Amino acid sequence: MNTTDRSPLIPWLLIGLTLLTFGRVVNDSFAPYDDESTIRDNPRLNPVRWNSEGLLWYWNNPSMSVYAPLTYTVWGVVAGASRTHGQDPTKLFLDPGNFHVASLILHVACVLLVYLILRRLLKRPWPAAAGALFYALHPLQVETVAWASGMKDLLSAAFSLATIWLYIRAVAPDPAPADPLATASDPDEDIEPHIDLRFYALAIVCFILAILAKSSAM
Repeated sequence: MNTTDRSPLIPWLLIGLTLLTFGRVVNDSFAPYDDESTIRDNPRLNPVRWNSEGLLWYWNNPSMSVYAPLTYTVWGVVAGASRTHGQDPTKLFLDPGNFHVASLILHVACVLLVYLILRRLLKRPWPAAAGALFYALHPLQVETVAWASGMKDLLSAAFSLATIWLYIRAVAPDPAPADPLATASDPDEDIEPHIDLRFYALAIVCFILAILAKSSAM
């Protein structure tokens, strides 16, 4: 590898700039739009109940016209670690910081997946980094990252981007090194398309998870 090649630092650069831009959201409270009903005051999340009347209810029913059982399950895991005493010491509340941390982690994961997709398509690391950075810092991302209820979009996006990356890996695998002893092939010989079934299967799994996080992923 060329000693002047800085491309291995690109993921760290993307992570650092994303956290520098959005890191302050971890100190935010729940927003007055949806957060109160979907998370803070949701009796299925506070306290968390892992039964048919609790979180499992979302696997059989839509909530607010949205079917997102995986998102509610993730919220349940976060809520289980987020109960804290507020101004009233006799009551337990959900700490919004943990939900914002989870959203920020998901956004960073999306940024890295965009970089992996673009690098595989463009074959050039720095143009891929520029595209990923545009995705990471675009003002349209603020609502989804800073709004706790927007985690469903981040979770669905993360699995959707993973689906795309895995699909590309499946249908366009890394070429095998050339065999110097192999004879030249007939230029008219048909080239058999090759699909890596391992990555293809993982892409299908991620696509299903993306839909379960938010059905609009379809």
